[in-house]
Order: sequence, then structure tokens, then C-alpha cells
Amino acid sequence: MFDKKNQPEHGDSTTSPAAPGNEATQAGTQNVTRAARGAATIPAEGAKFVGTSNVSGTYRIEGVAEGEIQASESLVVGKTGNVQAKVKTPRAVLNGRFQGKVEASDRVELQAGSRVQGDIKAKNMVMEDGVSFEGNCQIGK
Repeated sequence: MFDKKNQPEHGDSTTSPAAPGNEATQAGTQNVTRAARGAATIPAEGAKFVGTSNVSGTYRIEGVAEGEIQASESLVVGKTGNVQAKVKTPRAVLNGRFQGKVEASDRVELQAGSRVQGDIKAKNMVMEDGVSFEGNCQIGK
């Protein structure tokens, strides 16, 4: 019924990196539009992005990202993520390594095992046990 030539091998869960709206310019600036509700842009473990990211939706980082990041919904730094950036987003969840500044209009969450160096400005903040944090916080404004 289905043409097996167009289907991935059993167990192959890779997706095309050139999904619509995920184009990067040669200047190193990535402007990403959200393709579907709940979709996220993800630099995977082993990938590195340097430049300015303007993401409509959620931006999840499992690899390395350096520069400036703006996400309309949230930024999530996974356990393998390593970020050196100036970030502006409503919500940030940091679970890997982060160095820089976070400005969140709603909430910043530092999860157990994360290592954070920098400044945080947010309306609300949650810090779990086991977080390494060195920097300044301005919470409630």
C-alpha cells in the first residue's frame, strides 16, 4: 500500500534539518518561524549556533549556542546544552550550562544540576536543590 522507498528505515527517527521556516542566513542570524502548535526549534547535542536567534515559539538547546536569543514563548536549555548568551523571553528553563543574562517577563526555572553564571531578571524564579548559581538576581519586577 505504501511505497517503502519513501519511508525511513525501522528505528530511524531522524528528521530533516531543512524544515520550512528553519533557514539560517549566511550572516549567522537565524530567524525561525513556528511550524505547528507545540513545535520547538532544537540545536541538537553536537551542534553549535553562533549569532542572533529570533524564535517564534519555544527554543530548546541541547547543543552549544552563543550570541543573542529571543524566544516568543520560552527558552529551554537541556542537560547537554551549553549557552553563552543574552536572552529575552517570557519563560526560561535552565537545566544545562548557562552563562550570560536572562530577562524573562514571567519566570525563570533553574533545574537540579544546572550551572548558571550571570544575571537574571524575572517576575518569578524557581531554583531546585543542586543548582550552581553565581550572579545577580532581580526578581519581582
